[in-house]
Amino acid sequence: MDTAEVMNAASQGKLTVIDVYLDDGGNPNVHDELKRTALHRASLEGHTAVVQMLLEKGANINFEDQLGSSAIHWACRGGSLNVVKALKGIRADLNVRDKLYSTPLHVATRTLHKAIVEYLLSCGAKINSRDRIGDTALHDAVRLNRYNILTTCKK
Repeated sequence: MDTAEVMNAASQGKLTVIDVYLDDGGNPNVHDELKRTALHRASLEGHTAVVQMLLEKGANINFEDQLGSSAIHWACRGGSLNVVKALKGIRADLNVRDKLYSTPLHVATRTLHKAIVEYLLSCGAKINSRDRIGDTALHDAVRLNRYNILTTCKK
């Protein structure tokens, strides 16, 4: 099975295809040219069962793509609270930074995923973490007119 097929299966939540690939000795950290793994793709698309299978079969929860984003960044970008919870349950670092120093909280704020912002904050994500240009998630919320996020960040 080639890389593109595995990546597409992860994006589409095709658990059986992923299972066969891994059972045949496939690399759980297989990635594309941008170093985005099947775990990144499944996290973005909200396929919790695929995420869990990949992690159980050895996928690296901390694997970074070319921009330094890990699976938790992608789950926040995609808006899947269930995947965020699953990753946290397997000890994903909620304050991990990508190459722009953005944390998952920055990503969830920028992409307007209020439930994820609330969850991250309830789990102790650092609200005052600054990205490369010095902005916190609260700065992002103001700059991007994410007013419904502002109330969450101010709590």
